[in-house]
Amino acid sequence: MTQMLAGAGDFHHGVVTEKTFTLALAYLETLLAAIIPSERFDEGLLLLARDLGWKTPYYLRRKVGRHPSNATQPDSEALRAIEEQNRYDRQLYDRCVARFARRADTDPDLPDQLLRFRKTNAALGEAVFLVREFKSRYL
Repeated sequence: MTQMLAGAGDFHHGVVTEKTFTLALAYLETLLAAIIPSERFDEGLLLLARDLGWKTPYYLRRKVGRHPSNATQPDSEALRAIEEQNRYDRQLYDRCVARFARRADTDPDLPDQLLRFRKTNAALGEAVFLVREFKSRYL
């Protein structure tokens, strides 16, 4: 992810350096309207909708993974190698989460808005989503 954000040509095979990391951070800070961690998707979606003047962004959850809870975990040596290989991606992720938290956690209206949205989205989200899909595809 760090290489992709930094604009590396071959981000699948290149080596991530401190320079690559710094460039990726610069792009995050200057070019993106929002950074939304997936674990706080609803909050981010509501903030983005508010910022951009969107209608309430009801949605369906699709393509949700179903991973067994008893999946084999990597041993400690493999885990260390994974962490080392991906250390810049982890640092980038941590910065993104912190940036999002500074915004979301200081918004006094967001907790109540989030609660209302989740209840309404659970009840109406599928219908609203399907109507919007129909309009965009067939009208």
